Amino acid sequence: MNRRFVFAMARRETRASSRRFLLYGSCMALGIAGLVGLHGLRATVRDAVDAQSRRLLGADLRLASRAPLDASVEALIAELVDGERGDAAHVTRFASMAFTPRSGRTRMVDVRGMQGAFPFYGEVRTEPPGLWAELAGADRAALVDGSLLVQLDARVGDELTLGRARFRVRGTITRAPGTFGLGTQIAPRVFIARRYVEETGLVQRGSLVEHWVYLRAAPPRGCLAT
Repeated sequence: MNRRFVFAMARRETRASSRRFLLYGSCMALGIAGLVGLHGLRATVRDAVDAQSRRLLGADLRLASRAPLDASVEALIAELVDGERGDAAHVTRFASMAFTPRSGRTRMVDVRGMQGAFPFYGEVRTEPPGLWAELAGADRAALVDGSLLVQLDARVGDELTLGRARFRVRGTITRAPGTFGLGTQIAPRVFIARRYVEETGLVQRGSLVEHWVYLRAAPPRGCLAT
């Protein structure tokens, strides 16, 4: 008797509130579908970033320090890149005012002294093409973001002064691992060979300098490279 009464009351309440049950059920279904879709999108984006992270960074790992790397860190780097596939590229980064004598204009720039075969993944595109591979061997050459030429009213072939050193603008960077967008508009990048950094006289005690090391780690011994 009690069981029949419960079922009868349930049917009556269901008939009386069918529209509310339908609305409630629809909201629940939409909410669950939204959460499932959001989690799926997040997983897809994460997998895509993981798959392209090497190309975005240009290396397996980047070490950064405000002070020159000491012997213990250099020993660790040597251990990480031990093997035929391992390698390291050193970058000295600092801010400077760049001056172009032809136009007489100056601009704050982000100077990067490059040493090594960076990037290990992906590529740096230049205009004219092929200049990145020649940067290390060229005599006092500089590659710059295209926005710097506009801001300095300069052109390829002009002289560019950084501190006490003078360079010749060989071309522009059109694509490279790292930061583009607003950052390169505020402080356009200037790439030079790292051996010329000391000649600028801008890296001294108290200077705001960053020392980066990009690493392509060698695979563990006994493991096959992928």
